[in-house]
Amino acid sequence: MSVRYGISLIPEPRFTARVYRSRQLICGQYASWAAEMHLVHLPLLSYFQCPETQVESLDSALATVAADWLAQGGIPLAHGGVDYEYDTAGAAGDIFLDFAAGQSREDAIRPLMEAVVNKLVESGSVPALEMSPALDFGNYPYRIALMQHANLPPAVFASAVAFAQAVVNDLEVPAATTAWQLALIRFESDAAGEDWSGGRWAADLRWQLVNNHPLITN
Repeated sequence: MSVRYGISLIPEPRFTARVYRSRQLICGQYASWAAEMHLVHLPLLSYFQCPETQVESLDSALATVAADWLAQGGIPLAHGGVDYEYDTAGAAGDIFLDFAAGQSREDAIRPLMEAVVNKLVESGSVPALEMSPALDFGNYPYRIALMQHANLPPAVFASAVAFAQAVVNDLEVPAATTAWQLALIRFESDAAGEDWSGGRWAADLRWQLVNNHPLITN
């Protein structure tokens, strides 16, 4: 069994419910289930290794960051609508809500991500020390997945993009929301082995929330 951890933003429940329903329809219509293997989340750091002995200190560092942002009154999020990436050679693609194209890129998500990484480095977290030199905060793909690693022919994938746009519009997924929680997630997969790229985890992904830290007061 291979274990990885992730740090994500969870949007407010009303927004999450509409995205969940949209994702369910899109994945079901095109028989591509990888995105539905996850909770609805906006990943900040994905699939990194963390020794079990470090998980508690990692979570404590996240709690400190969340408390700082809670005191500031929450984190507004905005996306630029449905967007996609498609690998013509591999006939595989992703469809997502693009938060990197929204107002929140400079106003909220990027500063929060920098705060998370800086706190993890300060706390001596092994994964943060490994990841921080390679992170490009200005070009990080902040997105919520509606379909992932879809092995579809070009014409079928184009149909899926059009379908996703129509579903998001019909279900009135808001263009803006608020980050509700900062989550630490544990992922497990036998199929992924030591290489979690390319959706190798999709065959048998299991996950659990280690902890949720509030970013707004209820």
